[in-house]
Amino acid sequence: MLTRFHKILGALLVLQLVLLVVVRMGSGAATLKPDQPVLAGFDPATVTRIQVFGAGSTKVDVDLVKKDTGWFVASAWDFPATTARITEALEPLKTMAAGTPTTSNPANHAQLKVSDTDFERKVIITAGGKDITLLMGNQRNRRTSIRVNGSADVLAASNLNAFAFAIAPRQWVETKYLDIPRDDVARVEISKGAETFVFERPAPAPAAGSGSATPVPPPTEGWTAIVNGAAVTPGPGEVLDTSQIEKLVGDATAFDLAQPADPNQKTPPTFTIIVERKGTTTGSQPEETIDVAKVSDTQYWVHRRGDKTAILVDASQVSDLAALAKEKLVTKTEPTPPPGGGMQLPPGMELPPGMQLPEGMELPPGMMPP
Repeated sequence: MLTRFHKILGALLVLQLVLLVVVRMGSGAATLKPDQPVLAGFDPATVTRIQVFGAGSTKVDVDLVKKDTGWFVASAWDFPATTARITEALEPLKTMAAGTPTTSNPANHAQLKVSDTDFERKVIITAGGKDITLLMGNQRNRRTSIRVNGSADVLAASNLNAFAFAIAPRQWVETKYLDIPRDDVARVEISKGAETFVFERPAPAPAAGSGSATPVPPPTEGWTAIVNGAAVTPGPGEVLDTSQIEKLVGDATAFDLAQPADPNQKTPPTFTIIVERKGTTTGSQPEETIDVAKVSDTQYWVHRRGDKTAILVDASQVSDLAALAKEKLVTKTEPTPPPGGGMQLPPGMELPPGMQLPEGMELPPGMMPP
């Protein structure tokens, strides 16, 4: 049975429904627009410049410019950028799509991280001689808030990742600055102040005389070490530390970029490396000369002579080279094991009654089995 209270509730419900319809009709929001391209007709091939601003930044963090020979990081001494990385960032913009704006109220821009001063990324793309400005913000449900060219409309764009537009130059370039295969290296020379260290592969054994059927021995493995013109001669109980020399050669022939650097910086080299590759005759090996300078406790500057680029590397990458000294090229020999496998009873230890020593095992001098 309907009471007067129930009738009042029903009337209020009807009134709310009427008001909702009126508001929706008045706002024009009754029909949602389907997704459509945000940048209709965008062609990555026409892009000649990309300027990337980090979160809320007022200055360009990365400025990428296309020239005749490819892409370069203009904000990092024109260090070459990788075309594949540029393509990875630009291609999704072709299919980026959005429907009805989530808001057109400037008061909501900061909350969505797409205001003129508060954003996750601001990207200015020059394509066909015209600039496209994108303010990228929060990501939710695989869609990213975006404003285009100063419009008040905030779109929820699909197929867009603001962080694909990195603000660190190293994320746009090839990080392997130098990498000479170990088998191609014939000689490494490291000059530190008044000291010179040379690591060479031993020369192959001389060929047999003409007409001899004696086979030619293969080249000797390993390295020789020369310090200030004299071969390193290990003392009693020492051997040349070949594993350390292998590491030093590896460190001197491969460098990974931490970030691009000024190729014309003025800090004198802390040490210089000359790497000779294998050649058919003595003296014919092509050379690489690399200057390395300490610029801070955490980073060193590295430059290949004749190259238009330079890099900074983490100090840990060159720490052994920087600390190189003659005494670090030798190591103590391992004790020679006794005959028969090297097994001995500790001094003072006796065999239990009836037990015999295993074959090859010896007691220390002065000890007799019971």
